[in-house]
Amino acid sequence: MHRLYVYTRDAEGRLHMRQDFYVSTGKLDGNKHRRGDLRTPEGVYFITSHIPPEKLPDKYGIGAFPVNYPNELDRRLGKTGDGIWLHGTESRYYSRPPKDSEGCVVLTNRDLDVLQSELEPGTTPVVISPGVKWLEPEDWQARRRELLAAIEAWRRDWEQRDLSRYLSHYADDFWARGYDLPRWQKRKRAVFAGKTFQKITLEDLTLLAYPRQNDTDPEIVVARFTQDYRSNNYESRMRKRLYLKRVDGEWKIWYEGR
Repeated sequence: MHRLYVYTRDAEGRLHMRQDFYVSTGKLDGNKHRRGDLRTPEGVYFITSHIPPEKLPDKYGIGAFPVNYPNELDRRLGKTGDGIWLHGTESRYYSRPPKDSEGCVVLTNRDLDVLQSELEPGTTPVVISPGVKWLEPEDWQARRRELLAAIEAWRRDWEQRDLSRYLSHYADDFWARGYDLPRWQKRKRAVFAGKTFQKITLEDLTLLAYPRQNDTDPEIVVARFTQDYRSNNYESRMRKRLYLKRVDGEWKIWYEGR
């Protein structure tokens, strides 16, 4: 399936397809694992920047939008390589064959010109998958309610300084930059000891299902939001990402970071 679909989200979180475009992807089938393997990565990524055409060779067409491959999960899985972009087509061609890139997602210049107004560095998600699996509306609503409830319980227990319940939301194989679960628990015990007040607000929450290679892979969802944190001795406002994994029927936090 060599299509790029553009969706918008309504106030209730439902997706509506607005546009779709033909794209060319990696010369070899399958998920990218190492530098130079000529495959396109599959996963949840975000646009990181825009490179205008005057700073690029002609092969990239009217511009490029890099994504954050390798992401946190890719690095944990030992994947290598970089330079995965959405970009245009060399000026002497209208389009490229379906499997003709070194791993990038390539659009015609005309289509990229239409699409680029939708691409906001640091904000726009790009989900790369070999196919699209649609859920029935009631199944989608149930899954969304489960995830929102899990995230709200984590936020509430954190805000209420209930350390035991707060830490119960993390998976046994949790990781963050510089932390595994035991080190994370140790750090949070020390932080909680100095708190007499916490107010935590989550805004602009987006939930993105991670593509699964097969039915035996765990269910993973990326949650992205703006976190406003205020306490008796510290304040911050940041964009945050959680990777949530379904473990024995419950959603657990597998990764936490920016």
